Amino acid sequence: MMHDSPSPRYAMRGLLLQAAILLCAGALPFVPPARGAMLLVPLLPGSGEAAAWAPQVGARLVRPGPFPGSYLVWADGPGLPNAALAHGALPLNAGLAGCSTTDKRSQ
Repeated sequence: MMHDSPSPRYAMRGLLLQAAILLCAGALPFVPPARGAMLLVPLLPGSGEAAAWAPQVGARLVRPGPFPGSYLVWADGPGLPNAALAHGALPLNAGLAGCSTTDKRSQ
């Protein structure tokens, strides 16, 4: 016997897969670069001290960010995103967070 439509279980799996793909595609632009401008946004109380720990992992402080406790930094190595997460801060691509991504040293 032939069915014209898939079972509800398979239809739900297809919808969930499509939703997961859209979620990943939507989040991809916010992934911070290994080198370049990043915005560090504190997620936990006390994690807003990026000025203290970011230079120790190879980041250059640029200025405070647009959100309370956030900081714009220029990363010169790939270790900053992991260090930010370890310190309770979310590293974001600064260009999408409304911050300038031009390295002033190269101008």
